[in-house]
Amino acid sequence: MSLYRHEDYIRRGGYPHFKKAGDRWRKKNKDKVRGYIYRWRSKNKDKIVSYSVKSQKKCTANWKKYFIEKYGETPNCEICGIKLQWYRKNGNKNTVYIDHESEAIFIKKTPASWYRSHPCIEENIKKFEKLHLGILCCKCNHYLPTKNRLQWLKQVTNYILKER
Repeated sequence: MSLYRHEDYIRRGGYPHFKKAGDRWRKKNKDKVRGYIYRWRSKNKDKIVSYSVKSQKKCTANWKKYFIEKYGETPNCEICGIKLQWYRKNGNKNTVYIDHESEAIFIKKTPASWYRSHPCIEENIKKFEKLHLGILCCKCNHYLPTKNRLQWLKQVTNYILKER
């Protein structure tokens, strides 16, 4: 009977009093824990970096397949109509910039930095498609603001139509 109880504790993550004791020790010895983590990370830096680089390359390759299926091999800029490429080749500056109309909560910096670190699975594809993505060239992406787009467009229109 005690054997089964022991297996239950192991299955649930160990004995609760050992866990509490470990938590108490970590709270008291924060400097030792930080030092251990720092030493471990500096010792295994190559492994950490190589794993993250491999993971990013894998995610990017899978997203590239998805984008090529959805938008084609050479999409056009949705504003000016220039033919674009998915990745910069031979100094060609006409690469695809993925524009998003509103600032998404789950994307902190850019869509590209988000899809590098998230796998191309159904759940992430649905999140990404909710953004109302646009395919733009570098110039159009640079001049088109992310925030207050309608207000910006009204101001530009008023400026152009202003009587001189």
